[in-house]
Order: sequence, then C-alpha cells, then structure tokens
Amino acid sequence: MQIKLLANITTENIYMKYLILLLGLCSAMTSMPVSGQNIKHILTTLDKELEQKEHYTNVKLQRIGSLTDKLSHTSGTDAVYDLNSELFNEYSSFKYDSAYVYADRCIALAKKLNDYNRMVEAHCHKVFCLLSSGMLKEAFEEFQSIDASKASVKQKIYYFSIGARLNYEVRDYNYASAFNQSYVRKGSEYTDSLLHYLDADDNMRNYYIGMKLMKELKEDESLGYFRKYVQDQSLDRHMRAVATSCMGSMYLNGGNEEKAIELLA
Repeated sequence: MQIKLLANITTENIYMKYLILLLGLCSAMTSMPVSGQNIKHILTTLDKELEQKEHYTNVKLQRIGSLTDKLSHTSGTDAVYDLNSELFNEYSSFKYDSAYVYADRCIALAKKLNDYNRMVEAHCHKVFCLLSSGMLKEAFEEFQSIDASKASVKQKIYYFSIGARLNYEVRDYNYASAFNQSYVRKGSEYTDSLLHYLDADDNMRNYYIGMKLMKELKEDESLGYFRKYVQDQSLDRHMRAVATSCMGSMYLNGGNEEKAIELLA
C-alpha cells in the first residue's frame, strides 16, 4: 500500500487547483510580454482537463462498483474489513461523506477482530475524513486518542502522515496567526518520524521531504525534491497531479509563470 494521504485531495479539488492556478497565470500574463499563442495554449490545456473530468469520475465509479459487488459476496470478517478499507481509500479522493461511512465500518470491524493494527488504521481513516471536512477540532481529538506505539511499520507511516497533514492543515487554515509556525514545526516532526520508517530508496521520501520544505517556505529546496519525485514514470495520475500542483504554485509564487505553465501543459 502506497501511503499518500499527507496531501490527499479530492478529484474535484485537483481540477479546482488546476483551474485556480491557470486563472492565476492568465491574470499574471496580462502584465507580461507574452503572445496570444501562449494564452491560447493555457486555455486549451484547461479545456482538456475539464473534458477529462467525467471520464475519470466514471473510472472511479466502476472501481467502487466492483468493490461493492465483491463486498456483497464476502463473509469472512478479515476480508470484509479489507474491502471496506479499500472502499474508504477509493472514496477518500472522491467523496468525504462516503469515506466517513466506510471509516466507521472499519472501526467496528477492527474492534470485532480485536486487531490492533487495523484499529490504528481505521481511526486514522476517520481522522482523515474529519480534517478533510474542515472539522479540525474533532480531527485532533480523534488523532490524540490513537496509540500507534506498537503498530506495524506500515501503520506507523500512515499514522505519522496523518499527523503531519493535520498540523499542516491547521497552519494553512490559520496562515496569518501568530501560532501557525508551531503547527508547521509539529507537522515537520511527524514527517521526520515518518521518514525514519521509509527505505532510503523509496521515492515517497522525495514527496514527503518536498511537502515538508514547502510548508516551511523553503520553496527552492522543496522544488528540488518534487522534481525528483515526478521523474518516477510509475506515479499514478492523482499523485502526479498533487505534486505538479504544488510545484506550479511555488513557481507562480516565485514569479516564474512560464515554468508553471510548462507543468500544467
């Protein structure tokens, strides 16, 4: 299982990030000596992305339908838990309310199994749903109730990724607050703990380090790690979109509109 929830966003939000970034580029270009051809290229890219939305939604729904059908013909509690967890993962980048339903089912099944690692995983699922829905107080309360001290490496990585994302999310929500740096520091601590459990050659190290440096506003260093990350040709479309969206935002912040366009092309 590839752990990728630190920056997990819905399919809808990926398209919104592209839209906002592209509109920002169009706005920036009104004061730049660029050709109409460049603007046409940006709008063509935007049109192509929006045209693909329905296709990717249908692919997602087909996977969900297949898993739901499989679940209806499965009886063993272990297998039922695993399918509910898979359905959570599918909905976690699609519909948070549905993901929450499957997170709760996972918690109930983990309790029934008396399975410590699955309990950690299921409660992390729930934290993800709460923070993704903006219920940050409830997310912190849920996260603080989790004891991952004896969890497997896989679940510790998940736990620390959720802890990092939760703190970074609060920082983004309270960007102007005098306390936002304390959340960045805490998020970075969780990221450092996560990195301890990743193999030295795991490409996800580049992703997490890049995200950490971005949140610490060390954008030049962050871009270096994200560049390494996206060189992996096996990345799925979702993770590539998350990474390139982060990179595009940083290039735009630095005034490099041309590079931001290149990433979105």
